[in-house]
Amino acid sequence: MEIHTIKTSRFLKKLLPLPVALTLSSACSAGEISIVATNTILADMAKEITGNKIEIHSLIGPDEEVHAFSPKPSDLKTISSSNLFITNGYNLEGWLQKLSLKVKTIEAAKGIKPIRKNGETDPHAWSSAFNAPVYIDNITYSICAEIPANCNEFKENANNYKNKIAELAKNYKEKFNQIPEDKRKAITTHDAFSYLARDFGIDFVPVKGVNEETEISAKILADIIKQIKLSEIRIIFIENISNTHFAKQLTQETSAVIGGKLYSDALSKDENANSYYKLLESNLQTIYDALSGTK
Repeated sequence: MEIHTIKTSRFLKKLLPLPVALTLSSACSAGEISIVATNTILADMAKEITGNKIEIHSLIGPDEEVHAFSPKPSDLKTISSSNLFITNGYNLEGWLQKLSLKVKTIEAAKGIKPIRKNGETDPHAWSSAFNAPVYIDNITYSICAEIPANCNEFKENANNYKNKIAELAKNYKEKFNQIPEDKRKAITTHDAFSYLARDFGIDFVPVKGVNEETEISAKILADIIKQIKLSEIRIIFIENISNTHFAKQLTQETSAVIGGKLYSDALSKDENANSYYKLLESNLQTIYDALSGTK
């Protein structure tokens, strides 16, 4: 798989200010730079930071499930030949533990306070617009280490990007505060929105756990149906990566209705969420419309 590249100048170690970059060895003094990310969300962040001057390759495509991903030999070759490999961390890419890759790697979520459930760390930290600055800074500093000649430009792009997301988060924080707390609850098809829920005081009840591969039992489904009825949860959200069977079954067994589609582990093929910013905006607007009764 072809990786587009860009020429670089000599690497300056003093431009590597944060501990997150300590996992990186010395960058190429000259030559070609290639960057690979594990998923479309991380790849899009990198593209925004670099102003699309570098072709960033994502191993996992749009609307694809990240938890079920298993790298092919061609994927391993792509990673190994890259100068920088961007991962999420928090065990999202569990398959990496089985590999011995000699490549400069960054965990983009490093530094975010994780949410833990049932002994597991929830890796979906990008669902929070308030976590975005950590992702953006980590990626920016690491790319600057590889391409110091363009570092000022990348940092300016990153600051503009962070400000745009911060404004979005502020606006929706104000909007969600207008919804009564007892109305801020819904069902999701897997547990990928804990960080967003924490931000806006939403009670999400997941049909599945943190890992989308987890099979749902008849007992769990029955318990959720019971909880929906007792709690009077009226909204169920489906996801771009999930089978809608469970959600439709819940609407048949309860008075709840489908509140719309959320984008969890990947960007979309369509224009609704084909960038990280659009993903955040679409999710927040969809949730707000459903919980507020706007639609």
